[in-house]
Amino acid sequence: MRCPSLNELLPSPPGKTGWPWTEESELLPDAMPDGAPWPKISIVTPSFNQGQFIEETIRSVLLQGYPNLEYIIMDGGSTDASVDIIRKYELWLTYWVSESDRGQADAIGKGFDKATGARLGWINSDDLLMPGALFTVAVLHKFFPQSLIAGSVSNFHVDSGQVDIIRQRNITLKVLLRLWERSTCWHQPGLFFPRSAYQMVGGLDRSLRYTMDHDLLCRLLRMNIPVIYTDQVLARFRLHAASKTMAENTKMVLEAYQVSGRYWHLLGDSYRYYAFRMLAHLMLRAAKWLLRGEWDVAMHSLKGGIKLFMRRKE
Repeated sequence: MRCPSLNELLPSPPGKTGWPWTEESELLPDAMPDGAPWPKISIVTPSFNQGQFIEETIRSVLLQGYPNLEYIIMDGGSTDASVDIIRKYELWLTYWVSESDRGQADAIGKGFDKATGARLGWINSDDLLMPGALFTVAVLHKFFPQSLIAGSVSNFHVDSGQVDIIRQRNITLKVLLRLWERSTCWHQPGLFFPRSAYQMVGGLDRSLRYTMDHDLLCRLLRMNIPVIYTDQVLARFRLHAASKTMAENTKMVLEAYQVSGRYWHLLGDSYRYYAFRMLAHLMLRAAKWLLRGEWDVAMHSLKGGIKLFMRRKE
């Protein structure tokens, strides 16, 4: 599907201006400069009761000006305004459904099951693609069709208005698994991967609530998929009180360690070495929360770390 123009979409709600309400990406020609067809890019948006954000997300994908987009929305049976908003744009959607699922990873996985593009990515229903993002992905895909594409992401803090640019760097399996060292920088909204590689590693682990992206990235890197970086900001990540990143951060960290433990044996040292480092890091986190007076969060972090530690073997 060719992305619609701004004039083809329904008018923006009153008071909404700027990207992606009253601005659009440059409309690209039907073929690439060398005459080759544009690669099909499949974008999946998982959604559940994000009616206050999802329209902005949808428009940010549709207004890419891209000639070969496949856009799939998997709604988990929302009870707010989400479904009505999705219906407003269904003419330009490849597929959408609103039905119960087993969570975010299941929704994304079901979306990718329907995808046919050469390049895959997902954008959550409270985040956005930035103007020209798919053009950049397509150009990089042409030259590096079997590589993981990692672009910069703009973190936007709703409460404070603060904006931080996250530039992805040093994405390797070794540093990804040694979480406590914090020597890698990666951010899921700016990641786009070949569908062939996604299928080769078996897709998403749909049992994970928080770190399905971490696990997928570990398995892609395990297969020696190369990473191509771009400093262009490809996506905008919204930080707000209800987001899992903010509201359930400690649980997310614990699950990240659980996922990393699956692959520690690939690093050559004993499980116990990594388990001790993990526990030390989580104890420091717990101490930080105690100093802030967040006793429940501190104890959850500490108990979770001990539980994970006791599961580890030599």
